[in-house]
Amino acid sequence: MKNLLISIYRHLIPEPVRRIYSEAVRDWKIEQSNRKELKRCSFGKLNRDRTFYVIRVEQEQQWGLFSAYMAVVSSIKYAMDHGWTPVVDFKNYYLPLVQDVEDRGRENAWNYYFEDLVPEFPLEQVYQSRKVILGPPRGLPHGDVEWKFGMDLYEKEFDVYHEIVQKYMRIRPELLKEAEVMYRELFPAGEKVLGVAIRAGAYWGAAIKMKVWENHTKGWDVEESIKQIKRHLQQYGLRYFFLSCEDEYYIKRIKKEFGDKCLYMERPRYRYFNEDGSIRTQNYRIEGGNYTRKATNIDYLKETLLLTKCDSFFGTKMGASRVVFFLKEGKYEQAEVL
Repeated sequence: MKNLLISIYRHLIPEPVRRIYSEAVRDWKIEQSNRKELKRCSFGKLNRDRTFYVIRVEQEQQWGLFSAYMAVVSSIKYAMDHGWTPVVDFKNYYLPLVQDVEDRGRENAWNYYFEDLVPEFPLEQVYQSRKVILGPPRGLPHGDVEWKFGMDLYEKEFDVYHEIVQKYMRIRPELLKEAEVMYRELFPAGEKVLGVAIRAGAYWGAAIKMKVWENHTKGWDVEESIKQIKRHLQQYGLRYFFLSCEDEYYIKRIKKEFGDKCLYMERPRYRYFNEDGSIRTQNYRIEGGNYTRKATNIDYLKETLLLTKCDSFFGTKMGASRVVFFLKEGKYEQAEVL
């Protein structure tokens, strides 16, 4: 009987109408799922005519800085669609890869790297306001966008997210200034430069079968990385490249191969590999005294800003290989993410 009704439905209702109906039903179901996870609160009498949407993460998430960045972008879109004012709360809700544990609950970690989304409504004022919606505990609304990599992020469907980044995702001015100084010091005047982003930890994590890396791209060993850099320099007709990589051995090995053609930012790095290239399974953390999670992320952010100064881009699949396409003014001349 059910199959007969479906057959009649498909015969009587044109396919374009069925598609519109199916999409409407899907969107309704997604919105119902989101509504179940939202928490409506009233904390005071301020801002009676405004509803705030608090972007939070209550469930444990191993999001790095740029995974959190993309989650915030998605959440802002959800707030905008409902006419709510978005606010990030990484003070009362903790992300271990964004904030040092000793600062948990003391500071809004979002402000280490970015300004408030809407500066006239700081977090303290939001929690004195009449209408506040706490977002889903998992940090993202259901129906999240399916992100792409590379030039695909310039497709029209992502225009709204570029607009969100320009309006809301403002990097702290002092970090922008520091990155600009580095750019002038590092990059050869008048030369076009290839931006290269390589995640050595992805290869290392897959090699030692670390659980946290299970869902990441496997990545390349250092010799394959060198081959890929050479291929892209030749393909794009460039001499210099700026290298973003978190591992000390990769930096040294690639620098040795390319000499002055390899530009990079001086900073403490992980030591996933020994001097001979063999894999470490312990003592691989960043060395350097009181080097914190906050300091690591700030360096990563500045390094990514330097990638946006490049003319072309090549990278492995990771957070920075998405975010550079939103941060860069204008488009890369050529780009590939593998």
